[in-house]
Amino acid sequence: MTCECHKINWMARVQNPDKKYRMVDGSPYVEGVGCQDKVNLGTMDYHTYLTVCKYMPEEGSLFPEEVLQELLSDMSENPATIRPAPVPESTPP
Repeated sequence: MTCECHKINWMARVQNPDKKYRMVDGSPYVEGVGCQDKVNLGTMDYHTYLTVCKYMPEEGSLFPEEVLQELLSDMSENPATIRPAPVPESTPP
């Protein structure tokens, strides 16, 4: 499985008043393209997400810093929007 997050225009969230992501071609955001969506939909496991995603919202990734700061600001203003990270699948001993 590969990271397809480069197909998403992450900056659209801070550039548009609706605060919605768009695809690079300007079309509406397509659920299931981003790695986090794939984890949420069950098409990618959490370990794969951690190893292949180049756009995890954290320092040092390709995820735009400006968008990360806005997300953090939004979360601090409304803590109910914070979702827990998925629990990694455990492997039997």
